[in-house]
Amino acid sequence: MLQRGKHKTGTDRIDAELIENQMIMGKLGSFDLVCDEPTERAGTGKGPNPLKYFLSGFAFCFLTWCARAIASYDTQVESLKMTVLGRFERVNTHAFTEIQYDLRLEGPLDSLSAVQLVKLAERECFVHNTLRRAVPLTGRVYLNEKLILSETFKAKPA
Repeated sequence: MLQRGKHKTGTDRIDAELIENQMIMGKLGSFDLVCDEPTERAGTGKGPNPLKYFLSGFAFCFLTWCARAIASYDTQVESLKMTVLGRFERVNTHAFTEIQYDLRLEGPLDSLSAVQLVKLAERECFVHNTLRRAVPLTGRVYLNEKLILSETFKAKPA
C-alpha cells in the first residue's frame, strides 16, 4: 500500500506576473511557466492558455498517483497514457460543465489489477478528489485497448 508522509496538510505556491496583453509568467520554485491566450483572444500565443494548464494539472497529478499505485502493487505496466477533455461555458457561468478522461494502460496485468490500481489513484489524487466534488467527472479506463471501466462521478460538495 502507499506510504503516507507524516504531514497531514500541505501548501503549494506559485508566483505569477502579467507581462504583456494576457501573457503571464509563473514561477514554481525553480521552474518557469508561460501562460497566454491565442492571438484571436487578444493574447500573444506564446504559451498554453490557463484552462490547458488546469486540465494538465489533473492529468499530471492522476498519472503520478497511477505510477505510485503501480509501484505499490509491484505490477508491470508498459504504457500509461491519459487524455483529458474539459467542456466549459464561455458565457454566463464561465465554468467547466463536465470533465472526461480516458486512461490507457498496456501491459501483462489483468483487468482486476488494473481496476484496483486506478481505484487507488482515484482515492489518492488531489485533483481527482477536488474535481469529482465540483463538476461531473467521467473516467474511462482501457487495458490493452479494451474498455474495462467507465464511471461518472456526479458533483457533490465536500
